[in-house]
Amino acid sequence: MIPASELRGAMHALQFLTVRARAMVYDRQDHEAIAEFLDRVETLPFYVGATADMSEEFRRDLREIAERFPICASALCAFEHPPEQW
Repeated sequence: MIPASELRGAMHALQFLTVRARAMVYDRQDHEAIAEFLDRVETLPFYVGATADMSEEFRRDLREIAERFPICASALCAFEHPPEQW
């Protein structure tokens, strides 16, 4: 699970990554790159629904995504510093 205090940030990061995936498709990026991106992103929702605190794993995966796909570095920022309102 992601603790309630970090849930808004997690949802904002997931939304950010979803928008980036769509942008990759519109930009006609390589299908293998898009598939790799989605492979990395697909585990994040499971952390939200887990019974144990998975916020560090969520953060770690966001870091790894940002390292491989620098355009997604803002997802980690969205998780750690979410907006006050959606």
